[in-house]
Amino acid sequence: MAAVSNLSYLHTPSVRPYTYTTVIQIALENARFRPNQELVIFRELDGSRYSLTNASWYQQAEHLARYLVTRGVKRGDTVGLVGPNSIETAIGSLAILLAGAVVWNVTINMKTAQGVKAQIQLLQAKFMLVDCGKDSHFLPPVKALLENVTGQTDSANGDTNFQAIFLRKADFKKSVTLEHIQSLQLDQVELPDIYPEHKALLLSTSGSTGKSKMVCHSHFSLMNCPPSNNPGMAELPK
Repeated sequence: MAAVSNLSYLHTPSVRPYTYTTVIQIALENARFRPNQELVIFRELDGSRYSLTNASWYQQAEHLARYLVTRGVKRGDTVGLVGPNSIETAIGSLAILLAGAVVWNVTINMKTAQGVKAQIQLLQAKFMLVDCGKDSHFLPPVKALLENVTGQTDSANGDTNFQAIFLRKADFKKSVTLEHIQSLQLDQVELPDIYPEHKALLLSTSGSTGKSKMVCHSHFSLMNCPPSNNPGMAELPK
């Protein structure tokens, strides 16, 4: 067992070997060998319960990824993801990775929508997956965001190069939903090969020294994050 280091966790030597794999590969293995294992569980205040299994997560995400490819998403592109923690956003995040793109979690409660617009231009993002939540709870701020970005109130499509795809039915004209996408025949669409070195996730810095900066993480770095300082979390069951 490695000795406890007095240094910052960034300088603490790893106590386990690095894993040369991707988020996609782990998700696929879980779908194959633990298909019925619940991956995500949501409980509402009224006691209702919703869950997503490994197999369902991967299958729905793979189908959505094929749709993204047909819309022009390419390996290395940045795709925004907007919405609460939900089954829909979980599917969306894996779909972006399967399409070879980079997940950018968009914060819709920024001081101004102009901040998001500037980041979209900086990242050259052309697509955004949107979940307005149960009963379209987050529709007003999403509408305001898309109106500022695209110049349109009721549609994120049109003459603009930026496109929004809705993961749940919302009161938007011409909106494409995850339910509709799942009904399409897309089995012949090929997905790109993804390796651990490829980009996977964009995270924003705190902005304490000025404007927030975007930091990109690869599949390899995500799969080899330092273990928790909590002794009880140091070794997770395989």
